[in-house]
Amino acid sequence: MGPTTATDQTGSAKRVGRAHQPSRVDLFPTPMFVWHWDEAEARKSQLLDAIRGRRSTSAGVVKTNRKGWHSETDLPAWNEAGVAELVRWATGRVEEGSRSWRGTDAADPAPLSGPWRVSGWANVNPPGGHNVSHTHAQRNWHWSACYY
Repeated sequence: MGPTTATDQTGSAKRVGRAHQPSRVDLFPTPMFVWHWDEAEARKSQLLDAIRGRRSTSAGVVKTNRKGWHSETDLPAWNEAGVAELVRWATGRVEEGSRSWRGTDAADPAPLSGPWRVSGWANVNPPGGHNVSHTHAQRNWHWSACYY
């Protein structure tokens, strides 16, 4: 079978490799943004205390977690110190990333379309604990974030 052509993001035709010579075609690229939270070190003990407190009073839920603990998905509503700051910071980065992705200035005051629906949770995985492979696409989630 000979090479075929595909259209890239600029509309230009390019050759796509033969079956034994794979090539990459970015049909649906996924951006990944990485930020450093300046308050991370200062807030770390507050966040760990909040998670420990929740874990001590809740069995959590079982979703993709194995041998670990998964909080309820209401983390953005937690009142413990440090949590609101993390949620506010992360939501701001999602807004910034959305503006960047759509090609507008990150400082543009124009509202993004629609309200944000934010959920979040804590995972605690001891040695041997893990989360099984999964996706969030079935829930119509457009952004996903992790804080380590």
